[in-house]
Amino acid sequence: ELKPRIDEAHKLKGFIESKKIIYNSNLTNKTNIEKELYNAKQELKTNNELIDKEEKNKQNALKNADLTKSQIENERNSLENKHKAIKSELEIKQQLIVNQDINKMRSSHLHLSTVISELNIALSHIKSLASKRLERENNIAKRNAEYKALAIISEQLKSLSVEKLEGEVSALTKVVNLMDCNDWRTQRDLLIEGKPCPLCGAEHHPYKADNNIYQNAFNETEQELKTKSAELKRQREEQSNLNANLATANANIKNISAAIDNLKNEIEQISNDLELIANKHSDFTDNENKLTAKISELQETHRLLTDDIKRYDEITTEINSLQKEKDKSIKAKESFENKAKEQTDILQNNIQNINERLTQFKSQVPQLEKIYKEKEANLNEAIIVCNSSSNELSELREKFKSLLGGKDPN
Repeated sequence: ELKPRIDEAHKLKGFIESKKIIYNSNLTNKTNIEKELYNAKQELKTNNELIDKEEKNKQNALKNADLTKSQIENERNSLENKHKAIKSELEIKQQLIVNQDINKMRSSHLHLSTVISELNIALSHIKSLASKRLERENNIAKRNAEYKALAIISEQLKSLSVEKLEGEVSALTKVVNLMDCNDWRTQRDLLIEGKPCPLCGAEHHPYKADNNIYQNAFNETEQELKTKSAELKRQREEQSNLNANLATANANIKNISAAIDNLKNEIEQISNDLELIANKHSDFTDNENKLTAKISELQETHRLLTDDIKRYDEITTEINSLQKEKDKSIKAKESFENKAKEQTDILQNNIQNINERLTQFKSQVPQLEKIYKEKEANLNEAIIVCNSSSNELSELREKFKSLLGGKDPN
């Protein structure tokens, strides 16, 4: 009775073993599909995360682009305003000198400088001429005074009788010496009244007879000698002084005459120089006050022209500086535009790269979703197959158990 059942159980166990292999295969397949589904889900999730990330990157890039664009625009406006301000100021400065001929101004300035210099020289000549003429007149007056003094000295010299006094003193000296010597006394004793004196030839000899008369005569003669000698000394001293004064006067006349001649030459030279200057200027005047006023007027014109040239040079310097600033501003604008374009290009390229990645990631979504759905469908099918295999195995085990009285196939 048991053999048919045991045989059937053996067959059934073999069938169960084959079904178990199929079930395990289906279970492995299910596990693999679950893994593939998980991977597909993770890949889809990662792709979506990348999309979200790139979307955020794109928003940030767009914000940065807007911010950079705003900054660029502000900087551009700032540079443009600065450039316009420089250009405007440059045009204003240029307008200040637009109708001014600087070469003509400098030529006029140089001409005025020359004229003022020449007129100052002329003014100096006029003052010098008046001074030298007055000095010459004074020297002429001094020379005339010296001539008068010379005439007086000559008259005073003529009034002296030095030579006459010298003769008288010499004669008186001889007489006194003779009268006082021993020979004179001896010869006096030899005189004979009525006979001529061998010395003087007189025939009357009063001194011989009366010694008092002789003594008185001697005293008178001696006194006369002293008087004449004193007068001679005085006249000699006066003559020496007068001769010295005469030499001084002649020297003064010579020096003054030389000075007068020099002043005459100087006056002629100054007059010639003054005439040359006068011939160069049609409105020239030799009136010192009028010429001084004329020079002051020209100096004021010269000062104003100097100020104009200085102001022109200052404005020209400012224009050159502004022109450099303008050129610098243009280069700064060009450099800025190049940098701005470079920044904009970088931002645009960044956005473009993000868009390309977004497009790539988004383009992968349908395929990834399709794969995920396929894997999901495969998993569901595998679950059904596994469940079916499991149910079939359970039924076969129950059947096996029923054949062997509840024994498990294992």
